[in-house]
Amino acid sequence: MKIFISLITILFFLQTPIFAELTVLFGGDSLSDNLVEIDVNTGAVSSVKTVDPNQLGDLAFDSNTGTLYSSDQGTNELIIIDPDGTDTVVGNMGSDFSPVTGLAFDTNANVLYGSHFFSGDIFTINTSTGAGTFLGSAGFSALSALVFDPNANILYGMARGNSGQLLTIDTNTGAGTVVGTVGINDINALAFDVTTNKLYGASRQTNELLEINTTTGAGTVIGNMGTAFGDRVTAMAFVGGVGGNAVPEPSSIVLLLGAISVLFLRKSSFTKI
Repeated sequence: MKIFISLITILFFLQTPIFAELTVLFGGDSLSDNLVEIDVNTGAVSSVKTVDPNQLGDLAFDSNTGTLYSSDQGTNELIIIDPDGTDTVVGNMGSDFSPVTGLAFDTNANVLYGSHFFSGDIFTINTSTGAGTFLGSAGFSALSALVFDPNANILYGMARGNSGQLLTIDTNTGAGTVVGTVGINDINALAFDVTTNKLYGASRQTNELLEINTTTGAGTVIGNMGTAFGDRVTAMAFVGGVGGNAVPEPSSIVLLLGAISVLFLRKSSFTKI
């Protein structure tokens, strides 16, 4: 019994401080429907996969359930993308919201948001049926991307043109407020890293990955993403992080196995005559 309690104690202490969160930046484009991993330090891409949608829209990750959502701009359907690149259609989001160019998942309220490119309309999306419900207008056309920061509880949007305007969006009314200009017009995708509190953007114009200051909106180029995206960077999302997507680091496993061995050796020495 004492050994069992000791093992539970070891597991408790190992779980939180030493468990590593898997957080990978995924990206995609609507021209070639490639899904790639992006190095946030250099912008280099790897692990290119082709997904099924006619035109891959934005990406949004629900870390509470481990679900990666996307929009098919060809059919205006909400889809779920599996790690192997296959997708499952949830349902149509409604003709009023086509084309859907922005998706963002609020992991605090469990709400999926979408945006319409031309009108700048913001809507919520039923993750069981795909149906969209109008929330309000952001007040900006060419709304190319959405992303949610669960740490600050802020929904961000990107309005193309005017050197790229970073917006905060009211989740009650849909109204957008300018934070500042990025410095590049064609920002087609946004992604927020919850582990570092950093906002990233991708430029269709230059095919570069940028870090965006959430206070000023200013963008800083990290690096070029190469040719895997073609010329239409339309989607980015960090996959992993919050809510049960952690796995034990190798060091944690070694420590745990070592502790178990010590406990059993101690028990053996106590029982021997």
